[in-house]
Amino acid sequence: MYFKKLLQTLAQDNYQDIAASYQHIGRALHYQSNLDEAIQCYQYAYTIQKEHLPADHLDIALTLFFFGGTYVEKGEYDLALTYFDAALQMQKRILNCDDRCIASTLMGFGWAYDKK
Repeated sequence: MYFKKLLQTLAQDNYQDIAASYQHIGRALHYQSNLDEAIQCYQYAYTIQKEHLPADHLDIALTLFFFGGTYVEKGEYDLALTYFDAALQMQKRILNCDDRCIASTLMGFGWAYDKK
């Protein structure tokens, strides 16, 4: 996988790109239905982001959103809703109310409630 190779070439202090690579690996694993592995990659990304990015950063909100989507796929709807809510609260603090990221997160809520 391209992003795994990329991880090997990134400087160890390039935290934002390392976290983004884990996000992308997680997305690829999600699409391959390797949901537990995807969650593990999101957890790596989230841990790096929480340590090295400002508390309200769009990359963190995106990782929370990805957690939510993966938990919907796993059938863990309440956990998905928790992650979507965390993403939405952060997005509301840093984005305009009509931003498409907020719309996507609201769609995630609808998806989780529909499946539930």
